[in-house]
Amino acid sequence: MRSRHRPWSVTAVCLALALFAASGCRTAPLVDPPPTAAGPTLEQTRIAVLRALATKRFVVDEESPGRIRARLQKNSWSLVVEVLYGKDVSIHYADSVNLRYQVENDVAYIHRNYNVFVGELQEEIQRQLIVEARGDAARSGAQPAPLPAAPPTH
Repeated sequence: MRSRHRPWSVTAVCLALALFAASGCRTAPLVDPPPTAAGPTLEQTRIAVLRALATKRFVVDEESPGRIRARLQKNSWSLVVEVLYGKDVSIHYADSVNLRYQVENDVAYIHRNYNVFVGELQEEIQRQLIVEARGDAARSGAQPAPLPAAPPTH
């Protein structure tokens, strides 16, 4: 009569594969977004970056000319980015806690939400740069560029 129980080695292998698959689904290659155009002045860019960070609930840890280091913390995890600005604006991974950061074969992996958070931050920086440019135009008395006409509806 055969036992219905699997040998321990087969069970252990199955459990290890299941855990590997479950943890692998939550990580992805770390991809910092490509640089984006900066505002007309360094100060406008700085203000836009600071507003975007605040909107996305990042806390500024350090600031120096052309560089802002900020942290996003929720529950038991956190991530730290460096935003560099000059002729363009770029966001770079700096550190994290409990986001499964690891490097394998010269490729950095991290919880897949990291890429989402920095992508959203980049989009917010771009939005704030537009807002800052429009505000600067209004403060200087210049007329902002007109919006394109809506296509005709049929």
